[in-house]
Amino acid sequence: MTDLDQTIDKIAAENSHNRHQDLALGTAEAGFAIAIAIWIAMLFSPPLTAPDSSMIIVLMVLVLARRIASDWWFQRSERLGQQTLTDYRSSFSKAVIQRLPSESSGAVGALAIEGTEPVAARLGRYPTLRALAVIQPILVVIAMGYIHWPVAVGILITTPLIPLLMALIGVGAKSASQKQVDALTRLGAHYLDRIRGLETLWMLGGARDVGAEIEEKADQLRQSTMGVLKLAFLTSAVLEFFSALAIAMIAVYVGLSLLNLITPLFGLTITPLEGLCLLILAPEFYNPIRRLMAAWHDASEAKSADEKVKSMLGTQWKAPSETPPVVSTARLALTQYSVGFDADKPLIEATDLAIPVGERCIIFGPSGSGKSQFLGSLLNGQARLSGSLQFDTQPIHALTDIREQVAWMGQAQWFDEGDIKQALSYGNPVHTDSQYLHVLNQVGLLEQLGSDPLNRHLGPRGAGLSGGQLRRLGLARALLRQPQLLILDEPTAHLDADSADQLAHLIRTLDTTCLLVTHDHRFDSEPMIYDLVACRLERRP
Repeated sequence: MTDLDQTIDKIAAENSHNRHQDLALGTAEAGFAIAIAIWIAMLFSPPLTAPDSSMIIVLMVLVLARRIASDWWFQRSERLGQQTLTDYRSSFSKAVIQRLPSESSGAVGALAIEGTEPVAARLGRYPTLRALAVIQPILVVIAMGYIHWPVAVGILITTPLIPLLMALIGVGAKSASQKQVDALTRLGAHYLDRIRGLETLWMLGGARDVGAEIEEKADQLRQSTMGVLKLAFLTSAVLEFFSALAIAMIAVYVGLSLLNLITPLFGLTITPLEGLCLLILAPEFYNPIRRLMAAWHDASEAKSADEKVKSMLGTQWKAPSETPPVVSTARLALTQYSVGFDADKPLIEATDLAIPVGERCIIFGPSGSGKSQFLGSLLNGQARLSGSLQFDTQPIHALTDIREQVAWMGQAQWFDEGDIKQALSYGNPVHTDSQYLHVLNQVGLLEQLGSDPLNRHLGPRGAGLSGGQLRRLGLARALLRQPQLLILDEPTAHLDADSADQLAHLIRTLDTTCLLVTHDHRFDSEPMIYDLVACRLERRP
């Protein structure tokens, strides 16, 4: 069972009492509907006379009571649905942070915001409507059977055809919903990817082409959405057809019986009062089924979204065949660790690697050799084929299991507009000013940032500092966490020679356990170096 399933089950258990209350209100609504039908029939059945004011007042009270009962349980279910949706999104967000799926953040965001919206209906009003679609018609058909049981039997005969056709339409509805969710996530991923590179695309004159691409993806989403709506209209049309057909047959049967043109079935009689009651009650039999069908498509979309969520989260590491770990006193130890997507053609063959406390391990490899994929497998288990991983002698699945003890600095440093303190703390300053100043001094930035370094303003994307300074600021942000393990991905890439020399020297002065992947030969003098050559990690002598 996944975290999302546990969240759903937990909310269902916590709100079972409220769900029972909603069902009680829905049952009362059906009772009021039956009472209203009988009362209207009494008012308008022959002989017609001026109705007593008290009867009008009773009818108004019944109508008001039915509306209150209906709105009450519906609003309660809607609130429960919104609460459930919030908890579902929270669990989804936590799972994304913990597992780091390989999909684009644009796809994840689109699914989390737009794709999961039908979950509110699926876990809110849909369970109540599904139960009431059984309870309310049963109450109505019992009342109709008491009045004239052949009519009740006739209306029941048409009922099995509805779920049969719904099942047939449901096959197409599921496929259409899945296509809509897929189109939504593709559009989100495509849009975010183009926005990230918009500046470069604009400089290359490709902005207009990108607009056409996004318009094409949006049109695919529109077409998939219209496909879902077509099925929704088809479902409604099928239900309306059978309900209208059944009501019309009842009307013909009652009318011909009252005109003495046919003999009522089984020698029974129908009075005008009974006939009017039957005609008013017939639509009430189909009303809860009609409401269920309206929510049924939301439930189908929610199910498709939930399957997409679990599929997305399932792109992370899935328990490969574990190799029994060799007990190691190293900070980070890998045993028979292999990386790739195909066990027959691994990107990195099974290898052993141990990084002692306070040491730096340098992994050299040309571009495209699989260095970044190797780091990704360590961070979140993606593309891990086999082997075991230990941190401080404790087995772990991935470094996300001990995220509080690990810091990572990639090639690109992202900083929102704001001051240096916000840049160091991700907008959540929980450290003291002296701690911020210490890490700035540690990376050699303190004197370069002026007399008031923490309030030094940064523009969008760190505008105001050079590339080398931004890389140092990123390193300071990583060191601020006081990590037990620091992971550096091409820290000197795309820097000028002087900045790269300064940063390489700074990294060599750190006393933090460090894993660094690079192709920069400034680190050739390190004592612990591995070369990634021909899919193998080999330690230099």
